[in-house]
Amino acid sequence: MLMGSASSDIYYKDPTLFLNQGVVDRCVDDIACTLGIQRASLNVVAAAKGLIVGAITAERKDGSMIDFACESEGQLVPDVREIRTVDVMELKWILIIEKEATFRSLAASAFWKTYKPGKGLLLTAKGYPDISTRAYLRLLSEQQPKSGFAKPPIYALVDFDPDGLGILSTYKYGSIAMPHENSHLNVPGIRWIGVKSNDICSDSETSEEQGLLRLTARDRAKAVKMLEREIVAEEGLEREWRHELQIMLMLNVKAEIQIVSEREDGLGKWLEKEMTDEICPAIAETLIH
Repeated sequence: MLMGSASSDIYYKDPTLFLNQGVVDRCVDDIACTLGIQRASLNVVAAAKGLIVGAITAERKDGSMIDFACESEGQLVPDVREIRTVDVMELKWILIIEKEATFRSLAASAFWKTYKPGKGLLLTAKGYPDISTRAYLRLLSEQQPKSGFAKPPIYALVDFDPDGLGILSTYKYGSIAMPHENSHLNVPGIRWIGVKSNDICSDSETSEEQGLLRLTARDRAKAVKMLEREIVAEEGLEREWRHELQIMLMLNVKAEIQIVSEREDGLGKWLEKEMTDEICPAIAETLIH
């Protein structure tokens, strides 16, 4: 076994054998699943792809500090095994964002520090989340000494399509492909802020250019498959997801985050409106407890 190796290091040792990086990742995951251990226990880590910007600092075990507020375009998610403590005392909220372009737009506008209820944190894994991003979000979500026992509310902004809900589900309940990792990576307290069916414009001006699209055959198949999951059942934990998936299928439409970001008042104002009703009670609840 390679100690402390990145999975990309393994691939480059014999590219002809492994063909591509995905083969290495699947092999490592299969070995971990077979042995009933976490991937990290094999000391093989995947390269981080997630980005963070916001009002937190972290101290590594070697004593060095990471200030996630100092880089306006965000910084790579660190390996949680290298982190000694995280200072989240200024943090009032966390927003997960599906798309890197949306993340960079909000980061550039400094939304995380200008939003009225208080400073927050923006996070993206550029689509479906990798293990490093999920692990760091899990760390921030838990009340523990590493994070000063703080527990800020966490919200998610994803496309109104089956993949958007799939991404949200992976953060909240885990990956179907890696069930052996889910118990220490899930963040069940995530709240879905949008995009939802009521955010889709119903007037005649709504078009594909504004982010409203038709479902593909793959989209429909994925939506039907998701409706079969226990958590999306009529009496399941995520009945709202079921309702939204049914609307997607009935109307045969999906919408990208772009549909709200291109409105006259912009994404920032839309988020302020949607998040304020959710965040203020959540902040009050954390103060009570």
